[in-house]
Amino acid sequence: MATASLLFTLGTAHATPLDQALFSSLTVKCAANVAPLTMASIAATETGFEPYTVHDNTTRTSGVFQTAAEATNVASRLVAVGDSVDLGLMQINSKNLPMLGLSVADTFDPCTSLSAAALILGDAYTGGSTHDEQQAALRVAISRYNTGDSERGFTNGYVGKVDRHAAKFVPALDVRPDPDAKPLSAPTAADAAPTDPNAPPGWDVWASYDYQAAKDAGKRPSPEPATPTAQPASAIVFQ
Repeated sequence: MATASLLFTLGTAHATPLDQALFSSLTVKCAANVAPLTMASIAATETGFEPYTVHDNTTRTSGVFQTAAEATNVASRLVAVGDSVDLGLMQINSKNLPMLGLSVADTFDPCTSLSAAALILGDAYTGGSTHDEQQAALRVAISRYNTGDSERGFTNGYVGKVDRHAAKFVPALDVRPDPDAKPLSAPTAADAAPTDPNAPPGWDVWASYDYQAAKDAGKRPSPEPATPTAQPASAIVFQ
């Protein structure tokens, strides 16, 4: 229990979450086989974009640390005593580290965390011949990402949480895999002209998220102008 107490004590001072520009650029660079908005929906669910998060599944304790070194120090102690620990931005489980060829310290690098998450998701995603089959396969992959099981991520509510985060990023959850598509595609006309004239375009993840959150709170801010980046229109899309 000493390590659990250490985790709780040190993990009370939060680091700054990754900002929108950095997260977007990292997903394009480090997780090219998964759409950026997919990764954003999962990161929001897992850690709220906090890169130095540690969750001990064995003791059910969590901490968000100020530095990678601090997080590595505590997480290494937990792993050394045999605990199952979720690590870093995308909460890579310690049991997966040998398979991924990573150390505990590696998981607190945001790019490495995103790359590992993309590998796990890609391995879990089986695809399908129809749109509905692809949607179902994607959610199964998300369930397996969380639990290692095709069903438990549904029953524990994890898949629903990812769906709800995605709904805040863009108007609808969708899957549009295209085996011939390039990793990134330009926004469509529909993205540039949302139905709500006050809403930011669908490709702008954080502006859409903030706008939806403000609407939920009964506010109507004017969105700041943004320069579009080459991203898919849907929140949950495997490219």
